Amino acid sequence: MCKSNRKTIIDIICAAFFVISAIVFLLNYKIIRVDGESMEPTLHNKDIILISLNPSKINKSDIIVFNHDGNTCIKRIVAVEGDNVTIKDNKLQVNGIFISNVKSTVSNKSYKLKTDELFVLGDNYKDSLDSSDYGPITTQNIIGKKW
Repeated sequence: MCKSNRKTIIDIICAAFFVISAIVFLLNYKIIRVDGESMEPTLHNKDIILISLNPSKINKSDIIVFNHDGNTCIKRIVAVEGDNVTIKDNKLQVNGIFISNVKSTVSNKSYKLKTDELFVLGDNYKDSLDSSDYGPITTQNIIGKKW
């Protein structure tokens, strides 16, 4: 085989590898721009993050991107299925353990999270519209998990 044929084959293999890698990336990941201060100091307005579109597991403390009332939101999971969440006097407890202060429009509210329900908060509780205001979200609304 002459050298020009080898170079052509190597070029084709490299191009195919690049195309396949790009397709795999586009099917599994998405780049998101943070809009707002609700996740400060962890994430800042206009930060760019990479999310996994098909996370194998969602856990407490994960940062997720989800749809809520037509908006794309970024928040941290603080409670999962089976957890008891209580908001009283702007303090949030999960299973009786203090988690965070909240600036909630809801006072003295309790939730027992059902299957596929999550309770999410912004890290900046003073400037976050989150589950302390609108209640649990469902896992069906998750777009992805911060990678």
